Amino acid sequence: MILTPRLAAVAAFVPPCGTLADIGTDHAYIPIHLLRKGVVRRAVASDVAAGPARAALANVKAYGLESRVEIVIGDGLEKIGAVDVIVMAGMGG
Repeated sequence: MILTPRLAAVAAFVPPCGTLADIGTDHAYIPIHLLRKGVVRRAVASDVAAGPARAALANVKAYGLESRVEIVIGDGLEKIGAVDVIVMAGMGG
């Protein structure tokens, strides 16, 4: 997966950690990228809308990462449990 320059810059700020939360994940590109690079061990990909959550799940499945990424539909941090690092880099709203 090749990230856009904006997403690559965001991903570069994430330190190695156990669990990442990507709020406003859209397609789950950042969690997928960081999991594949070994930067994070697990991720929660959250979006406020069902459509982006479905797109995120499709991408997670395409990379065989279903056991390491939890897809959540919720507003901001409302459905996010304990995590080590949070990314909030969406462009919407």
